[in-house]
Amino acid sequence: MAKTNAAQGGINLILKEYKTLKRAAKEFNPVHLGMERVSSSQAANRFREMSPEQKQGMIDQIGIKEVMKIVRSGK
Repeated sequence: MAKTNAAQGGINLILKEYKTLKRAAKEFNPVHLGMERVSSSQAANRFREMSPEQKQGMIDQIGIKEVMKIVRSGK
């Protein structure tokens, strides 16, 4: 029978737990740091209340197509 390092069993348990937590995080659909989840109408209202510079910044960040989806969904 082959000998393995005594720490290998612990490492395997840690890797198994890490994979389980990583899978659970994907399924949880978390909100990224610095972001928030809002309804379509809230997002459209916030966009309407932005200054022209803020609107341009949002367009530069996520693109005109995504901004148009936000604006149209809030009707």
